[in-house]
Order: sequence, then structure tokens, then C-alpha cells
Amino acid sequence: MKPQKGNFFCWLPFQQIALKEWGSNAIHGNGAGIRSVSMCCNTYRPGYEDPLKLDRKLRSGKIKPTAKELFHGPEMTKIREYMLKGKKHPACKVCWDQEKLSFKENSSYRLNNKTPYHPDVEVNNPKLIGIDFQFDENCNLRCRMCSPSNSNKLRMDYNFFEENNIDTSNVPGFDWQRDRSLNINADAYKGSEKETRKWTDDDNEQWLDILKNINDLRYIRATGGETLIARGFLQFLDRAIEADAAKEIVLDIHSNCTKFTNVMIEKLNHFKKLSLHASIDSVGKNYEYVRYPMPWNKLDKSINNLCSKIKCETQVHMVSVASSITAHYQKDLFDYTNDLKQKYPHIKFDYFADCVHPADRGISLQFLPKEIKQKLLNDWENTQKQFYEYQSKIRNSRDGDEYHDVEFINGANFNVVISLISNSLKRKELPSDKENFLKELKAFDRSRDQDYRDFLHEDVVKWLDSNH
Repeated sequence: MKPQKGNFFCWLPFQQIALKEWGSNAIHGNGAGIRSVSMCCNTYRPGYEDPLKLDRKLRSGKIKPTAKELFHGPEMTKIREYMLKGKKHPACKVCWDQEKLSFKENSSYRLNNKTPYHPDVEVNNPKLIGIDFQFDENCNLRCRMCSPSNSNKLRMDYNFFEENNIDTSNVPGFDWQRDRSLNINADAYKGSEKETRKWTDDDNEQWLDILKNINDLRYIRATGGETLIARGFLQFLDRAIEADAAKEIVLDIHSNCTKFTNVMIEKLNHFKKLSLHASIDSVGKNYEYVRYPMPWNKLDKSINNLCSKIKCETQVHMVSVASSITAHYQKDLFDYTNDLKQKYPHIKFDYFADCVHPADRGISLQFLPKEIKQKLLNDWENTQKQFYEYQSKIRNSRDGDEYHDVEFINGANFNVVISLISNSLKRKELPSDKENFLKELKAFDRSRDQDYRDFLHEDVVKWLDSNH
């Protein structure tokens, strides 16, 4: 059995759980420890929260299960039973919705995981061999498509908007007017950008149990904040090396790739494999606009430092979030990825483009005017065609000698973005499309002393500054 169109099977519930929010005694009292659990990171997105319906109990402190107890609990067991019976479980609604949007084969997260992440996986004898962590929200960047709950530095923007009475209504994560009207205690949003509020105490029993049983793990997936500076991630690395477990563990991490120091690379080299999801959405000035305040040349230096010094088996997945801000620069990022592959042929590279979430926010591609979307669609399809044509030549070549001196990335998937643009071509354009886009752009421009005209593609700027 494998995930494919026509069934509802996924490997992930048979091998891992996702622990994406933790709490400390100082902030959460009885609710310290594990505060959120799901099957994978993909099932816990804006609009799809709490798929296992356990978060309320965890946050109240009424239950304190270990990671293994959650994995073998009735909620996860039920999902596995549904999948083995060929039934669609509602907890996996994110993938079902993505597959409804596109008929292409790799249109969802589960369909991109066609093989088990580790050969030890048995559907009739599931074992917890992987954990998908969000360690904390400590970050060094203030990315425009992110939120203060995932980057403590974005609290600077949230507080700026509120203090200066800037309209950010319906901007996900920054709608301070809504938070105030609903009397929401937005403790993940307000306060100092130097604090972290989504990680647990060093002596938390649930966390210590994971470290105690670290030799049972064969992989972890990790996000932040910025994973490479998260306290819990650093503790995990050190414990795995100390327990001689690192050589059996695959690190599958998301990173903005700006913190690959020599010390960090030396630690990573102890592990069996590094699977790096490189969160890079654009190049040059456009990159600097989105992933403020990072200079492009500093990012480039960091990722080249990793590629030149990493010794363990390594695969780099370039993961781009396409929005109305970045979509015109995807070909440049694609070419940059190919340049890295030529420079470091011992490393596998691939490219995956996703859409900004939630899909109805102001910077979503679907709200651009039809003529711009049509041009973008042509550009994206041509880039994908370029990749497919090269792969076809390699397959049809007798021995590959003709292309021996041309290194090309190992995989590329643009289906999600192409489907969104294509499906939105027929939608009726509304005045609110431009209004919401400009509202979001200008709010952040004020908090960073930027001007979108200096960073966005000329077609987008022309439309934004026009009277229609």
C-alpha cells in the first residue's frame, strides 16, 4: 500500500507525531509541556487547527501523556484504522482539500511522501520512530508571510501596528483590532521580541522522556522560529551526539539558512543524514523585502558555507512560498538552485513551490488581476516544462554522456501554485483585491521604513499605482 490518487492512505500516522506547541510553567502553569499534537505539520494550518481534538485537554493540564502515549492513543489509532480500511479521516482535511483543487499526482503533502520515511515502518505494527517538532518561536527574521506566533521578532511589527493605530484588519496574525474587540489575550503576539513562549522547561517530564528514549528515534522533523537557534533543538543535537544516537538519526529540518556557522555544521556532521528544507522565497532585493532584515549576500554566504563543509549525506529542498510579492522571481530562485547544484554536485537539490497561507490573505496570488496571473502562469509552466524536458533527455539518452557536464536539480514541483493561478483566472476581480494587498504592504512598509515600489516587480507596481 502506498499513497496515491484514489486512496486515502498516508505513511505519516504509522511512524510519527507532530508536537508543534509547548508551554512553560512560568507562562502556562498546569498547561506546561505538550500543548498541541497532530499527525504532521501539514494538518495544523490556519483554518485547520486541532485535527485530533486534544489541544484543549493538553492546555488545561488535565492530561500529561508522553509522546509514545499520544502516538498509540485512541485518536491516532482511529486515523490508522480509517486509512487501512480505505476511508477518509476528517483530521487530514488539508490534504483532501489540496487534492480537490488539483488533479495532478503530487498535489498534496501525503502524495509527496510516496514511500515510508524509514524502512522500519510497519502498517500492522506502528512504531514511533519520528517526531515533528516546533521547538519555539525564537527567530532572527521578520518574514512578511509569517506570524508573531512563529517568529518572536514579528512582535515588533504587531506592537508597532497597535501603538500607531494602523489598520491591519484581516491580516492573519496581525489583526490587533480583532484581538482587542474579542478580548483575546494574545500572549504569543505582544510583549518583548526577545522572549520565547512556545517552548517548555528543561526539566519538563514529557521533554525529558523524549531525550531519555532518543535511541528509539530514526528521524526528527524540526521547525521554529529559526530551528538552528532554538534551545530545544540544540539540546536535542547535544543529547543525540552524547548518547551515540546521532549516527542513526536523520535530521529533517526547516531553516531560513542564515545560521550555518562552522560550529553548527560540525554538530550536523555527526548525524546520519541532513534533509534541509531551505525557506527561501526569492533572490536579491525582493528576498530582502520579504525576509527582513536579512541581506541577500549574507544568506548566500551561509548556505554556501554549509554546502562546502557538510560531510553527512545531504539533500536540500528549496521550499518557496509564492505570493503576489515573490511570484515573478521564482525563475531566478530556480536558476539559483541549479547554480548551487552545479557547484556542489555531491548534494541533492530539489525545488518545491507552495502558496501563501491562508489562501484568502491580501498577498495571495489569486487576487492579482487576470492579465498578470496569465503571464505568471505562462512563466511557471515554462519553468516546469524546462525541468521536465531536461529529465526526459536524461532518461532517453543512452548513457547520459551528452549531458554529463550539466548538473540539474533532482526534482521540482510547481503543481500547487500552477493550480491556484489557473483556477483563479475565472474569478471576478473586486476593488477589495487591490485594497487588501496594499493595506498589508503599506502596514509593513511603515514598520520597516520600506517602499514596495523599490522591491516588487514592475507589473505589480504599475497595477497597484493605477486607478483601476
